[in-house]
Amino acid sequence: MNENENARVRRWLDTALSGEPPLAVDREEVLRRGRRGLRRRRLFQAGGAVSGAVAVVVGTVLVSGVLTGHDGDHRTVPPAAGSTPTAESSLLTTPPRTAEPSTAAGPSTTAGPQGQVRDETVRYTQAVVNPDVLPARYVLSPVAGTSGPVFQGTTPGVYEFEADLRTDDGSGWLWVLLRRGPGDGLDCDTVPRPVDQCEVRKEGDLPMVVAVQRFDTGEVRRVVRSVHPDGDSVTVTASNLTSVQRGDGAVPVKASWPPLTESAAIRIAALPELDVD
Repeated sequence: MNENENARVRRWLDTALSGEPPLAVDREEVLRRGRRGLRRRRLFQAGGAVSGAVAVVVGTVLVSGVLTGHDGDHRTVPPAAGSTPTAESSLLTTPPRTAEPSTAAGPSTTAGPQGQVRDETVRYTQAVVNPDVLPARYVLSPVAGTSGPVFQGTTPGVYEFEADLRTDDGSGWLWVLLRRGPGDGLDCDTVPRPVDQCEVRKEGDLPMVVAVQRFDTGEVRRVVRSVHPDGDSVTVTASNLTSVQRGDGAVPVKASWPPLTESAAIRIAALPELDVD
């Protein structure tokens, strides 16, 4: 472009911009705006990094919670029987759980088979040690190797109560056996030998075997066995020797009867609470 053309361009620009203020460059303003833009760019980049880090952390927590089955209180969902589900299958097949309103009147006292056995043994024990069954003159004490004068479940459907028994008339041993029916017949042949006396009779509404055993050692046992309407049997055995004396093979100083009377043994054998569930 020659000088004539340059002059023509200037004149054209002067004519076009005659109504505008003269062009000028403020260096300070340019620098100020440049610094401001740089700060914004840095803040934007930093904010993006923080947001990305937060997203990664939150995502990790959520994913790990799904993978491990944790939902805040470290509970886990057990796998279905015969399978070991992966995290993906758990996500796809496990339905959401919703809280259901409780209709229970109070706290449950059972928790599976062990809890049920515990409740039954408490009920059986309370029935036997009731003062209407064993008056206060009967003092019970635990037998060595047992948890005390309480019922214990030994095998399924079988419960035993064992205690030493003391009264003003002497000391001895008490054993109560509960067995879920149907069992052996109710006759004198079911009483272990030697049998000194035995008869089958009805006490209340229950048939019972009432027997006495005498041993050469001087031990005397009273045996009462009943069969309840559901077929469960209750056997009450009382001895004139304590558990320690029986274990040592001790001989009574004089012939004596068990401290538990026949009527008390019959009361125990007739208890409706001793039905095995």
